[in-house]
Amino acid sequence: MPRRWSKKKIARYLEKEKGIQLSPSTVYRLLKTFRLIERTKSIKQKTKQHSKNRRRTKTSLRARYPGEVVQIDLKHLVLRGVTYYQYTAIDKYSRLVFAKVYENKTSINTKLFIQEVMKYFGFSISKIQTDNGTEFMDKFATD
Repeated sequence: MPRRWSKKKIARYLEKEKGIQLSPSTVYRLLKTFRLIERTKSIKQKTKQHSKNRRRTKTSLRARYPGEVVQIDLKHLVLRGVTYYQYTAIDKYSRLVFAKVYENKTSINTKLFIQEVMKYFGFSISKIQTDNGTEFMDKFATD
């Protein structure tokens, strides 16, 4: 038999030429049992093993006190065909959350939201972590 025959091809050959009826999975099990083949690792298995050995680096900021790091994000809400924007702020130390919905996604609304967050939290904010969306640029960044 040639070297690169698949288990299906071997099963068909055995049935047609030798009159032996075996399923492809049985052919594979027999070849494996008698160590006539070596199973090669698939690309998926290789990458899985490689990623298991590699440590994940932490990219987020750590907070040591309330207000040191506040994460802010924006979610698009569509209600009855109208798009609204929910701003959410989370203090990484205390896990305190504040959210508010606006009709527009602008840097002016972002600035207003930050001011309301500071009032609600009751402590000053040292660092703000965002995804650098357009709502966090322009007037918000310059003022």
